[in-house]
Amino acid sequence: METMVEMLIEYGSLGIFLAFMVWQYTTMQKRLDSLVDKFQEQIDKMRGENSSQVEELRARYDTVIDNYNRERSELRAQLLHEIGEMSRKSDLIALTQENTISLVEDLKDRIRAVETLLDKTCHTLIEMQQEARLRELADKAIAARG
Repeated sequence: METMVEMLIEYGSLGIFLAFMVWQYTTMQKRLDSLVDKFQEQIDKMRGENSSQVEELRARYDTVIDNYNRERSELRAQLLHEIGEMSRKSDLIALTQENTISLVEDLKDRIRAVETLLDKTCHTLIEMQQEARLRELADKAIAARG
């Protein structure tokens, strides 16, 4: 170290300036290292805070998504139930319609049977009336002859 001091003194003000520059460089380097360490600590702290905030946000969004999924599932179940009810009612309506059509067809058949019976009855009445007229004519003819 003494040799270095002797060399710096030999160079005069230039040597002293060089010693100052070395001292300033080492001091600045320590200061910069200290600043870098503090900056790194701040970054680590910010990362930690950011991580916790991200986790909080994820937890909130997970809750929201779970609520939406639950609501969607409930809505889907409700819609399936309502569709089932509508299908059941539709089947009942179709069955009722088939029964009604069957009853209408049965009524048509009965009406045709009644019409046929009425036609036969009308023909029988007409024949009876004609026979009655013929008997009347025959009775008049017999009465007129005799």
